Order: sequence, then structure tokens, then C-alpha cells
Amino acid sequence: MSINQDDIMHIANLARIGLSKEDVSNLQVEMANILEHFEVLKNIEVNKKEPLIQSDEIQSVTREDLNNNTLSNMNSSMLSNAPELQEGFIKIQSVFE
Repeated sequence: MSINQDDIMHIANLARIGLSKEDVSNLQVEMANILEHFEVLKNIEVNKKEPLIQSDEIQSVTREDLNNNTLSNMNSSMLSNAPELQEGFIKIQSVFE
């Protein structure tokens, strides 16, 4: 499939890109090559193929949800290591004066 210089200039105008004459001729060749690849894809017979739903038996690798009680126990154990607490939060040295 061929593409002419007017098409390249039109695309460049839509994209608001300034192109030199050399750029237009280079892009004309490159775009023609890209469009040839699409022509190959058009000729592939896909009607007789079953759709690929899943290629492998994949199992979820996410962890199971934790019980809220377990989570609060974890928070308690983490907070027990803090040097100083204030209203259930770790108290740190002031960053701003």
C-alpha cells in the first residue's frame, strides 16, 4: 500500500508537527512499510480458529483476606515497639518548627 506526500503532510498538520521535505520523504517510506505489515495481517485466516480464552491454568497469587482481629493484633504488636505513643499513633520528633 502506498501513501503519498499529501497524506503525510495532512497527518503532520493534524498532529501539529512541522516537517521538512526530507522528513516527508523519509516518513513516506516508513509509513508505507508499516502499512504493508497491516496488509499481511489482513490476509490471516482467523475464522476457523477457536478464541483463546486462557493459555494456561493460572491461579491467583494474591493472599487471602486477613481477619480484622488478626490485623488489630498485628497493629498492637507493632505499636508496642514504638518508643512513644500519643492517642494510638506513634509520636515522633517535630519536623517543622
